[in-house]
Amino acid sequence: MSNERAQKPRSTPAARIALAVGLVLSAAVVAAGVVVYRWANDPAREVEITAIRAASARPGARSVKDLGCDMALVQTDDDMQAIAESKGRKLGDPIPSGLMVSCLLKADNPKGEPACGDIARTYCRAVREPPKRVFVRVQRQGAEAPVRSCEGVYSAEGELVEAVGFR
Repeated sequence: MSNERAQKPRSTPAARIALAVGLVLSAAVVAAGVVVYRWANDPAREVEITAIRAASARPGARSVKDLGCDMALVQTDDDMQAIAESKGRKLGDPIPSGLMVSCLLKADNPKGEPACGDIARTYCRAVREPPKRVFVRVQRQGAEAPVRSCEGVYSAEGELVEAVGFR
């Protein structure tokens, strides 16, 4: 029998590089996980999501959504203020008329945008105590930024009262 000593396999430069790359990738995955966790548990984001859920569940929102909107929101000044404060800002100007009914459409929604007057009329018919005036916005998500089809203050009958924009 020979008295050979067992030799340890030597690591090659390629194996060392692979190990280093593996460690860097592992660290990147952990860092990405921390970022996603913080984003998912951000209290400011939670306030915004809660406000949007509430706005889409308010009376009249479903009727407006049925006009072809991907999402319909009924928001008050208080809702907008809560979202602004969650981002560390102040609302600034209040919503014209104090109440905003929005019809949001995805960019790929093949349906045409409903008219603002139809949205105002539909909303006011759907709620128990309709407002005399409501700010209405129809907006399609665009490639660069949202594209507004119409917006303004409308009467309960769907007539334009004031052509005004909001943020």
